[in-house]
Amino acid sequence: MVRPPGPRGTRLLPSDRRSQILAAARRILERGTIDDISVETVAAEAGVSPGLLFHYFGSQRRFRHAVLQAVAEDLLGRLRPDPSLHPGEQLRTGVETFVEYVSRHPDIYQAVTRLDSGSDMRALHRSTRATLAGWITEGLASAGAPAAPALTMAVAGWLAYMEEVV
Repeated sequence: MVRPPGPRGTRLLPSDRRSQILAAARRILERGTIDDISVETVAAEAGVSPGLLFHYFGSQRRFRHAVLQAVAEDLLGRLRPDPSLHPGEQLRTGVETFVEYVSRHPDIYQAVTRLDSGSDMRALHRSTRATLAGWITEGLASAGAPAAPALTMAVAGWLAYMEEVV
């Protein structure tokens, strides 16, 4: 088990403690699935009490949502287009990064895109996909594609296809 730096019970700012707990959950998620993340296992990994997780997150469901929100933010951070690149190069780089990420972390990716986890998880997935779609649509528009409903639908369909392919 990997313990965070510092002695057990070290006082941290609430934002730092929350980050420490989410990092512990991410380590567990990298070794398993979202179903392996329980308050007890994450508390043990983070070196804190289970009650502290409930203090910060309120419930197991909200805790898992916070973990997946952090994962989705990490993925979007990796996929954010580089404005210094030509739109075609942005798309190629984004696809390569996306495929590499999913190849390295299939369970993490499936946890974010799994739709049977409730409306809050579906909303997270839709929000993540909408951000990606917005970036792609903007890139295509800057490359000269006409901004039209057909373009929006094509990008949405392409993203769904990419999710299924990977």
